[in-house]
Amino acid sequence: FFDRFLDHFFNEDDVIFLIANDYLSCIERESMKRLWSRRLSFIPSAPPFASRTAIFIPSYELDRVYSLDAQNMGAEITYYKAASDETLDCDVVNRPIFLSPSLIFVSQSGYVYCYDTNKRSLSWAYKTGGPIKADPVIYEHYYPWIEKVHPDGSVTRTAVPCDVKLHYSAPPLQISVAERMQIQEQTVERSMVLWLAKQQEQGKDVRLNLRNFLFLGSSDLSFYAFDAGDGRIEWKYEVGGLIKSPACAKDDTVYVKTENGALFALDVRP
Repeated sequence: FFDRFLDHFFNEDDVIFLIANDYLSCIERESMKRLWSRRLSFIPSAPPFASRTAIFIPSYELDRVYSLDAQNMGAEITYYKAASDETLDCDVVNRPIFLSPSLIFVSQSGYVYCYDTNKRSLSWAYKTGGPIKADPVIYEHYYPWIEKVHPDGSVTRTAVPCDVKLHYSAPPLQISVAERMQIQEQTVERSMVLWLAKQQEQGKDVRLNLRNFLFLGSSDLSFYAFDAGDGRIEWKYEVGGLIKSPACAKDDTVYVKTENGALFALDVRP
């Protein structure tokens, strides 16, 4: 039980947040020294998600996700509630995700919620056809296109084939978190700059559009791709099986496994 809930906090201090016996502890990764510990006022139901300023932890009994102050020894800031007029079964038992300022989490009622943590208000919610068993995943996808403005003022965007990988592939886990972050930034930035420069040399006005996809599977036997910003469904695919595992995306493909033994490889942008 000691390491049931473990999460890395990606910042310059390179620390780990660990929950055991209802205590939240902050551990220095290199020395494994405990920097601080705080007893939680609630029973955690899933691993935490940490940002530079906050730690988000779902609660078993109160159908909500707590926000704790990462810079003040885990002091409680506020909470975000899973609520629906249609059902009372709003248990939050999956790991939340955070992409500033959006906090996204799912409930057993089949709802996915997105809160604006700056305004502390609900941005959007969507109800799938059944309880959600898999953790949600956010994927940053770079979409190259050429924009053309027509005489009537309309604009069309044409996809551009890309001969290099514009997406980040994880370096070995043996190196430190700080080094991984640096490699990520340099790899993505260099790939984009070189590729765009090549397009400009060929006289193409190519631009890169960053899309944040939210991927999740529901027990309605469907796999969903949302726009993480506004909650719009980009596409939906019926996989014919229960999904309990989080999706994994790489380059232009997202992979999802079902409990009946199938593995799907789907286009991020079909």
